[in-house]
Amino acid sequence: MRGVVLLCGAVIATVLTASAIASDEIGVTATIHRYIEGNNKNDQDLANALCDEQAVIVDIFPPYLWQGAGSCAQWWNDANAYDVKNGVTEQLVTADKPWHVDVSGDRAYVAVPVKYTYKQKGKPVTETAIWTFIEQKVAPGWRITAWTWARQ
Repeated sequence: MRGVVLLCGAVIATVLTASAIASDEIGVTATIHRYIEGNNKNDQDLANALCDEQAVIVDIFPPYLWQGAGSCAQWWNDANAYDVKNGVTEQLVTADKPWHVDVSGDRAYVAVPVKYTYKQKGKPVTETAIWTFIEQKVAPGWRITAWTWARQ
């Protein structure tokens, strides 16, 4: 009887752990989808609210690296200036199913293949990339602590 109780306890613990991991994976990917939504709607407030104040960003345009206080807001300003300078309009990012969603405690790593479409000086452009995110779970939910963009 004692063995059955221990086995039932182990099964329940495994189910609860699996359920918590699945819930965290949903939260992690939801944060990314909301961040992409903010970018697509040109809603800086929405996107920046999902970023940690000290986030680290690596992207494909100068200065290539943003870090420290207000890094997401600074990236946003630099991205807009880059787009204006280079005639980039009608930007849209669509995400495919993540390649990796790894959650360990209050940290997560997610690699997402994306398609970025836009017009450059009126001509349509399509770019495929891997957008990789690092997130941390905090009181309000999952927040982006780092991301990198790598063209394919």
